[in-house]
Amino acid sequence: MRKEVEVGVDTGGTFTDVVCYEAGAPLRLVKIPSTPHDPAQAVLSAVDFMKDEWGIDPACISRFVHGTTVATNAVLRRRLIN
Repeated sequence: MRKEVEVGVDTGGTFTDVVCYEAGAPLRLVKIPSTPHDPAQAVLSAVDFMKDEWGIDPACISRFVHGTTVATNAVLRRRLIN
């Protein structure tokens, strides 16, 4: 039986936060340094971390939710991001 893993990622200006849920296992959390020039790189680094450190096969990810606080922070600070 293949295990199913749910992953949530929030890309921020400094860190990319990752939460990983797998039934019967403790909730896993990690902060990966963000890559403002290419936010996708931090997300890919998070997937690599989950594979290397937690032994999670990316093929087992049944749900992947992504959000970002980069735009929210820009509005709150009244600064545009280049």
